[in-house]
Amino acid sequence: METCSAAGEPAAADDLCLEQSMKCSHCQEPGATLGCYNKGCSFRYHYPCAIDADCLLNEENFSVRCPKHKNKMVKGSLSTEQSERG
Repeated sequence: METCSAAGEPAAADDLCLEQSMKCSHCQEPGATLGCYNKGCSFRYHYPCAIDADCLLNEENFSVRCPKHKNKMVKGSLSTEQSERG
């Protein structure tokens, strides 16, 4: 098995490796790069899985909210998102 981290590699390579190892909350396969925008939520998805799982996808600011947290945002309220994310 190949390891992700090697001495001298840039931090971006470590970030990419971490994203590739993250399991999708919907299909349980690795490579989930979309995380729920709600602070403290660990749900992550592939883009097609986020759609299948009925997540809220906000294309204006490229955020995703899992089904559990999608109703916590007041529609169109940027200040709500900023205060929740921290």
